[in-house]
Amino acid sequence: DKSYRIFVAFSENNIFMKKLLTFVIIFSLLFALKGDENATNICPASPLFNAIESYHTNIENNLRIMTYNLLSHELGFDGVSSDERKAGIITLINAVNPHILCLQEMSSDYYISLNKETSLDFISPVNYLLSRSMTVLMYNPEHITLIEHGSVAYKYSTNPRLRCYTWGIFEEKKSNRLFMVVNTHLNLYKQATAYPLLQATELIDFCNKKSNEYNCSIYISGDFNSTHNNDISNDCAVYDFISLYYNDSKENTEIKTHGEGKALYSPISDYIFCSDSVKIKSYTLLSQPELNTLSDHYPIFIDSSLNIS
Repeated sequence: DKSYRIFVAFSENNIFMKKLLTFVIIFSLLFALKGDENATNICPASPLFNAIESYHTNIENNLRIMTYNLLSHELGFDGVSSDERKAGIITLINAVNPHILCLQEMSSDYYISLNKETSLDFISPVNYLLSRSMTVLMYNPEHITLIEHGSVAYKYSTNPRLRCYTWGIFEEKKSNRLFMVVNTHLNLYKQATAYPLLQATELIDFCNKKSNEYNCSIYISGDFNSTHNNDISNDCAVYDFISLYYNDSKENTEIKTHGEGKALYSPISDYIFCSDSVKIKSYTLLSQPELNTLSDHYPIFIDSSLNIS
């Protein structure tokens, strides 16, 4: 009798856990779908998006990579919530039309909208739906094939869900050339003094290992919480350390564009680094004041040649 009661209790417990898990998944889906009715949309025909198209045409044999910190659930500069900002962010992404999209602070409420309203795929959608990672990669499957991917929380981190790196090995379909993109979000220096540099060291070790394994070009993108001049930010020189191994794409091209909201060499924390084999054709900092309502970061995108230099 005692064994039977234990078995019944375990079974009931199991049923409860299954119901709880089902509820969590359904709630996540509903949460992701809500809030579109009052979304703030930026007109695709506005001067900003005409300017994006005129900056650098994404011609054949170019690879366009975009990085953007979405500011998760927080309010934008003008007090706009994430639900209200979503439509404008998606319009912006579609206007840039990247082959690879690197997002930081992407919570679960963005997942379904990005999947449905862009031509991009997540490399690991279940993880993002359940908010296990806020540093994500998307890619255009029409032009690019995903070969291998993963997401790794940093060993030293104040928030493993946020402080991680997500990576993918890709093959460009026309040229059959391999390349790797890594998206990351490093710790703030003021939160834990040594962590950003320890994370940068782990990141570089990983990239070097994959570069040797696949003999491919490397792009490292994201929010590094570090500026190119550490005297300004006092952030333990993460940017300088990464620059010992990989090139800042902004310094590796003659075509550079920025908006009126922030100058090209103003302190920022968002970068796209690349290996020596990469030829950068253009660099764009989308620092237009119209984007202040969308996030506390400005998006960056580059066009690079898939031809190995």
